[in-house]
Amino acid sequence: MRLDATSASDYWAVSKNGLFQFGHNKDHRPNLAQAKVMSTALEPLGMPLVAQSVSGEKADDPLYIPAIDEMRKAVEEWGLLYVGDNKMMSLATLAHWVAGSDYYLEPLALTQVPQATIDAYLAPVWTRKQSLTAVYREQASDETVKIAEGFEVQEQLTARISGQTITPGLNAV
Repeated sequence: MRLDATSASDYWAVSKNGLFQFGHNKDHRPNLAQAKVMSTALEPLGMPLVAQSVSGEKADDPLYIPAIDEMRKAVEEWGLLYVGDNKMMSLATLAHWVAGSDYYLEPLALTQVPQATIDAYLAPVWTRKQSLTAVYREQASDETVKIAEGFEVQEQLTARISGQTITPGLNAV
């Protein structure tokens, strides 16, 4: 499942409880009112399954949990893999996935892993003390091609969700 928030901006009149509001504008046009849509699609088909419209002053981060809940209702499945951008990496969202027996794959933001920590993770790679694992993809011609190399670092995190302690693992690659 792929989750992503997007916005639509225009010269709309802003009303107190209206859909179009001023907020952080991804198009760098703070003078335009906007609405936001959180969408969830079934990959690799790209088939949209859930879309939620919210007013434009809302941040993206808190939109993920309601979208995940709607997705779970729509497909009646757990143990799914959710893919998206680094705004999905809040501790509350990670814990929500773990509590629902789901999985996640996103890039980490510097707010979650500071540059100094990333540099420390990579130092053994640059000095060739850390081995890398090759990642392969089979091509249509039945040929296997190496597409990447990486390594994994595990961090233990803890969150309280609805009175329950959840420990989502954080695997940084």
